[in-house]
Amino acid sequence: MIKTLAVVMLISVAGGIKISWVPFASTVYPYTIQQPSSYRHIVYPDASGRKIDYFAPGLGSFVTNVSIYATAGPSQGQATAMRESGARSIHVSGHLVIAGKRRSLVCGDWHGIAGQWREEQIEFTSGGLVWHITMSYDLHYKSVRSVMLRMVRSFRLR
Repeated sequence: MIKTLAVVMLISVAGGIKISWVPFASTVYPYTIQQPSSYRHIVYPDASGRKIDYFAPGLGSFVTNVSIYATAGPSQGQATAMRESGARSIHVSGHLVIAGKRRSLVCGDWHGIAGQWREEQIEFTSGGLVWHITMSYDLHYKSVRSVMLRMVRSFRLR
C-alpha cells in the first residue's frame, strides 16, 4: 500500500501540482535549507549517537530521504566510505555549488533486503567541520531526485 500511495504522490507532483517550499533552520547544525512542505523533518541519532537532520516525504519508501550532519575530524572521502559500506557502481553523478564552491555529487547503488536504492552525497569541510549531505532514494522513485536536488542546492551555512 505504501508503494501505491507513493506512486500516486509522484504522479501528482509530475502532473503539475505545485510544491511549496518553506525555510528550515537547523537547531543542531549551523545551516539553513529550503524544505518541501510535503517533507517531514526529524533529528535522528545514528548508532554512534551522532545527530542527523533527516528530511523525508510523507509518503514513499523508507530509503527516500535527504540527510545532513557534520562531524569534527578528518574526512574519510565519499567514495571510500561508500565502498566500505557496500555500494556498487560508484561514480560522480554531477556537481553542485555548495558553500560557494563547486562540489562533486558522488553516487553509489545499494542492493539489500529492503530492495535497491541509490545515494548521492556531497562531503566538504568548512568551519572545522566535515559536512555530509546525502540524497537517498529507492530506484523505483527516481522522480523525487529533482526535488531533493533543489533542497540540496538551497543549503546555506550560517
